Amino acid sequence: MESSASDSNSKAKFSTRLKKKLKEYIFVLLIAVFAALFLKTFFIEAYKIPTASMKDTLLEGDFIVVNKLLYGANTSVKFPLFGFTIPPLDMPGFKEPERNEIIVFKFPGNRDEIVAKEEINYIKRIIGLPGDTIKIVRKQVFINDQQHQEVNTIRLNNSKEGKLFNEENNIFPLGKNWNEDNYGPVIVPQKGMKVLLDLYNINDWKTIIERDAGKRCIEIKNGNVLIHNEFVNEYIFKNDYFFVLGDNRDDSLDSRFWGFVSRDLIVGRAELIYWSVEDELNSSLIPVRWNRILNFIK
Repeated sequence: MESSASDSNSKAKFSTRLKKKLKEYIFVLLIAVFAALFLKTFFIEAYKIPTASMKDTLLEGDFIVVNKLLYGANTSVKFPLFGFTIPPLDMPGFKEPERNEIIVFKFPGNRDEIVAKEEINYIKRIIGLPGDTIKIVRKQVFINDQQHQEVNTIRLNNSKEGKLFNEENNIFPLGKNWNEDNYGPVIVPQKGMKVLLDLYNINDWKTIIERDAGKRCIEIKNGNVLIHNEFVNEYIFKNDYFFVLGDNRDDSLDSRFWGFVSRDLIVGRAELIYWSVEDELNSSLIPVRWNRILNFIK
């Protein structure tokens, strides 16, 4: 009987220790998950380059680190395994986005969309800052009437003369006889900037004003422009916007096609290539691009 009681006590102690250890492991795991999600949300995040739109600066198969803290993060933390979300938090940034910086941002939507149908991250180079006037003449970018000094990784097909007309009519904004080689001028909206509106220019501003307002709000009635059912002849922008281009100019869907990037859609700045592989579907061994690993992005 004494042996049986001793065995029961040993089993009870073992069970207690096991439960304690499990609780400790679960606690450590939860802390690790929370820390990882917090870092991913507010500090850094990894992305894979899926297209050739930034070639030769970034190649398909590059894996990059994005600095989300630099500009400040305004987002929520989701815990899908536990079914809850921490409300949006504001993290102050250290600086504002600058010209020629490469940014990751949430796609604002196609040319005539107010909100993108699905959440997709894009990566492009900032060309126009809030308030700038952008014009492209035979592939050459002009900012505020001054020719822009491009970085040396820009890829242009100079053997192809810039197209004079856009036959596909897919350029932003609607109704302009522009194309990707001869574009503008356009003014990049700035917070507090006032634009005058009439029947002749409302299509130039319609999409970006409705994105700024967050919904469809513009109507034409009896020859007048209405915003939120009120007759208006001007609009004051609520947000700052940026004009972005891909470094591979002849193979990039960018601001020329779908418009400006709102400040609050910017996720962060691309900082570093931490891994790079060639995407070869027919190869059993994926070649590593060793010379690209740990290169800073410029």
